[in-house]
Amino acid sequence: MRKCLVQNVINGLPCAGGGVHTLGMHLFRNSAPLIISLLLVFLTPTVRGIDLSTTLHLERYTLIPNSSNTVRYEVGNLSLSGIFQPLTVETMNTWGTPLSVFVPISGKPIIDVSLYNFHKSAGNVPTWVRSTGTFAINFQTYVIVSVVGGPLPDPNPLPIKPSITAHPKDAMVVAGSPLTLRVAATGTAPFQYQWQKNFANIPGATGSSYTISNPQQSSFYAATVSNLGGTTYSDLATVWVESFESFTNVPRIYWQTPNRQIVIWFVEGTQVYVHGILRGGYKLPEGWRALGVGDMDKDGKDDIVFQHADGRLALWAMDGLTFLHGVPLRRPNTGWRAVGLGHFNDDANLDILFRRPDGRVHAWYMNGTEFLSGESLNGGKPVASTWRFAGTADFNDDSKSDLLWQNTASVPAMWLMDGTAISSAATLRAGAPVSAWRAIGAADFNGDGNADILWRRTDHRLALWHMNGSEFLSSTTLRDGKPVAEGWKIIGIVRR
Repeated sequence: MRKCLVQNVINGLPCAGGGVHTLGMHLFRNSAPLIISLLLVFLTPTVRGIDLSTTLHLERYTLIPNSSNTVRYEVGNLSLSGIFQPLTVETMNTWGTPLSVFVPISGKPIIDVSLYNFHKSAGNVPTWVRSTGTFAINFQTYVIVSVVGGPLPDPNPLPIKPSITAHPKDAMVVAGSPLTLRVAATGTAPFQYQWQKNFANIPGATGSSYTISNPQQSSFYAATVSNLGGTTYSDLATVWVESFESFTNVPRIYWQTPNRQIVIWFVEGTQVYVHGILRGGYKLPEGWRALGVGDMDKDGKDDIVFQHADGRLALWAMDGLTFLHGVPLRRPNTGWRAVGLGHFNDDANLDILFRRPDGRVHAWYMNGTEFLSGESLNGGKPVASTWRFAGTADFNDDSKSDLLWQNTASVPAMWLMDGTAISSAATLRAGAPVSAWRAIGAADFNGDGNADILWRRTDHRLALWHMNGSEFLSSTTLRDGKPVAEGWKIIGIVRR
């Protein structure tokens, strides 16, 4: 292929063997605007043509030549079809070696159309810069056009066999708690999926994810991903299934998720090693929030207390993850917000703690689901609205619930209680604020018999303060600093 001189291009003369395409462009020579039709000439193959229907985006540059006198600038946003050969157009460079642009024939076809200004300055400084203003009168304007490319992709390529990029993961779950496994792959779509349990196909399990709705037995799971190019097998995922009763004497953190499901975490040390979803993933009706967990009916199982936005109270009697029955509880006065459960008298029954609109803290003495009587804490003195209730726990090992608080300045404090009377109250760690952290509950996490404080950071990471009564001992992160999903709200923490 011979070179097509830019003089021919500017004068509108065709190159041999090619069609003519016109693009309008402004050129500047000696600061005088000049509109010239730039005719791009292609050596067009006889089989396919080129679609230049998309407008080209042009850029103006000032170039101070370097030692090689070469430069390349690509312009995108083109819609091209067909195959074409490389074409180089020389510059009208009267003072140096013609400057050309060469691009390898590979990948997606591209077209380069660039307008350059070359400045033959004293000393020929080896660099080039972009011009943002008008050009000096002694600048020379030249045009470089480089049309390069290669074959387009085959319209009917051979399919690429799936390659799995995300395998299903091992998991441990509580019996009856739904678990979703997922697989992801690259290759030529569409894909067909087939999940297997213990090496046998699962009927109807043909999506990129599979939910084990009611796991009861530990099993192996895997997925095949297929297309016209072949079939690829995922790694095996082992799903261990344990009974609820097997998790004894470990902290259990209960959460309410943004989609109103109740999730339980079983914690060992600083790790959550298994989780469960109550009632098979049942979603609470709108307006209900879980506020506390404990053995309300004295059957040795965790029950959950709820309050509706209109003030109504209800109880879920549970057997592990299994819902036994629901019970409506006595309705409190308007504006009373139930905040937790605790022991505030000597009858061993769990009581319900409220925060009243006037700031007073009030306890309902309960006998299971039966209301017995009520009494205000601290002689009915209100708590300032700048203090937020953070949880109950027995911090001084007297079998009575104490109260944890945090104020708007992030200072934590503790009420050590004798029933409904405060035996002592003090801020923790000399009143130093715990900036960016929010106390959300307390329980014995390390098995030393002392209640520890669970914290949640603004980025949703969790941490523990190990305590000896009101004395701070040490701190540690939970789950290696992995954050809790946004929108998860803690219900309560129990250990039994």
